[in-house]
Amino acid sequence: MDSGTAAFDLGQALAMVEGDVDLLVAMAQRFLEQNPRRLNEMREAIDCRDLDAIERLANDLAGAAQDFAASDTERAARALMESAASRDVPALRTLLERMEAALSDLTDELSVHCTRHELRNVLVAADDDVTRIRLERLLNKWGHRVTSVSRGDVALEILGPSGPPHLAIVDWNMPGMTGVDLCRALRARKSDTYTYFILITHRDDPESMLAGLEAGADDFLLKPVAPEELRARLRAGQRIVELQERLIAAREEHRRHADRDGLTGVSSRRHVFDTLDTHLSETAAQSMALTVAMIDLDDFRRVNDEHGHLVGDRALRMACDTMQRQLRRTDAFGRVGGDEFVAVLPDTSLREGAIIAQRMCDALASGPLECGELALRATASFGVATSNGAACEREQILKWADRALSRATAAGGNQVMTADPEETEA
Repeated sequence: MDSGTAAFDLGQALAMVEGDVDLLVAMAQRFLEQNPRRLNEMREAIDCRDLDAIERLANDLAGAAQDFAASDTERAARALMESAASRDVPALRTLLERMEAALSDLTDELSVHCTRHELRNVLVAADDDVTRIRLERLLNKWGHRVTSVSRGDVALEILGPSGPPHLAIVDWNMPGMTGVDLCRALRARKSDTYTYFILITHRDDPESMLAGLEAGADDFLLKPVAPEELRARLRAGQRIVELQERLIAAREEHRRHADRDGLTGVSSRRHVFDTLDTHLSETAAQSMALTVAMIDLDDFRRVNDEHGHLVGDRALRMACDTMQRQLRRTDAFGRVGGDEFVAVLPDTSLREGAIIAQRMCDALASGPLECGELALRATASFGVATSNGAACEREQILKWADRALSRATAAGGNQVMTADPEETEA
């Protein structure tokens, strides 16, 4: 692992485990595995305004960050914990965003360091004892950890779909499976983890090289292997695998941000619609009802016009919090436009969905949205439609709900309208 990063202090982290790099890497890997679940639980706790759960989860994260001397993440987690303890609900989402940003940086740095450590693991597969032992000695001398086998089929078992080794040096001719067949089988697997594959062989003809490349090999080395050439190829392989890991991390980060609306923290338009599609497929297969509520905040543009967009943004977040508190854990809630939202209510009849929507409507209208010194009033119109357990496309059920929403808005807002049964049965 390399020294010093912006996200955590490697020197201090190693000192806390008495210089045991393997232990630190194992801790980091466990930390990285737990983060998605930990963040999901925090988001759910904030959605439900479960302040005790937020305080507990933030405290756990602060302690975990302390293990890596990750001061930014620890401070952000402790700020979230203190806000929950003091019941400062409006600040929670902003603090969660700060904590997620710090945690993202820490995750990226830990992933890189774990990858670099794992890249010290190299698989050597060769039935030629002289070649295999010579490679083992060279790799050990350069600080690599070597797993050595003499059969191709055994090598394939070791090159699992996840985890090290990410570098493989494989002889062309082996019992059990040739190096070319091993490479072909490895590439046929669907896995995000990439193994840099070097074939070693006496063959130097173009046809053999082409066969190896078509099987998925990354590089060739001729026997007897020249030490400095091998070392250069390994460094190239490390760079490529590191780049692959960074691309995977960036993709996951992009996916995580795409699932959440950047302003309110609720589900994004794409994510809530994907959730709706999934539930529609499931409910049609099981003949269960699915209800959708389309929501439009009444005359919300006035808030922006009179008080500015900063106040409007804060009021929008508070309106989301108010409405979400009326939903169940199985429901989904997302922002689909400026001040327009959709609630997806699985296994819910039209009557039950209307009751839930009325609860949201009443909760929003019952109290002001506290935005600093301002106390703003907000109401919303709701249009509710159901699939009635029948096969139904997203566009159809949203159209029914939208028509009901239009009637609620035309009637003066601050009310719930349900889709016309004759229309939905047509």
